[in-house]
Amino acid sequence: MRVTVTTPDRFEAKVQSWLSGMILLVLGVLCAALGLAALGAGEAQGAIFSAIGLGLLALGAWLLSLRTHVVFDRPANRATLRFASLFGAREAAFPLDSVQRARVLRQRLSGRRQYNLVLVVTRDGTAEAHSLSRGYGSGGWRKGRLSRAINAWLGVAEGD
Repeated sequence: MRVTVTTPDRFEAKVQSWLSGMILLVLGVLCAALGLAALGAGEAQGAIFSAIGLGLLALGAWLLSLRTHVVFDRPANRATLRFASLFGAREAAFPLDSVQRARVLRQRLSGRRQYNLVLVVTRDGTAEAHSLSRGYGSGGWRKGRLSRAINAWLGVAEGD
């Protein structure tokens, strides 16, 4: 999560998770290597380890491909959220003046705090929350830092 452009007329930020994807890639490589070594030694169970390793590699690659690009353009009065992954991309656009603020939602799950960075947008008098971090996860300080940067650019006072 980092701010890439911040000028009076334009704000851009990228949201991408690296840690979980990298951990899965490393575990996948290790598991696949162990499986191949076992297969080479004549152990049939090595195929199971290799399959698990390949699955972990695929999951890690997919997690690394998830990214969100936030663009606020004041002259065009446009806010754009671009979501991309291995399987495609989608875009959500709305008027910039309908963006109220960025918030970090908190919840407790199994005794652990989880955080979700959302953009609060008003449409037809109803507030909608658009997730920028694709759901709840750890790393509340990073999400809070990006939330404060978005709110500062929008000129919104920090609340709750």
